[in-house]
Amino acid sequence: MRAFGDIVLNELKLGPYGIRLEEVIHGSPGTFIENKDGTIDVHGHVDISHKELKHIPWQFRRVMGNFICNDNFLKTLQGCPENVIVVVIP
Repeated sequence: MRAFGDIVLNELKLGPYGIRLEEVIHGSPGTFIENKDGTIDVHGHVDISHKELKHIPWQFRRVMGNFICNDNFLKTLQGCPENVIVVVIP
């Protein structure tokens, strides 16, 4: 895993939006893995809400936290994670 502040990934920008992956990953530890197939696993929360997105520019595979994508202009769920794992501690 790489801490999101450790690297700069220009290829992971939101295109014309100019928002980087590191800016939408939150929580502790807030790390991600780039898989060989181009998908992304996140250990932390992903919040891409209120970005006026028409599509999700990354292909998430697994998010171990919350995945928040409300208040956009998404027409499909392409790019959403296959699995969202949220641990609730009573």
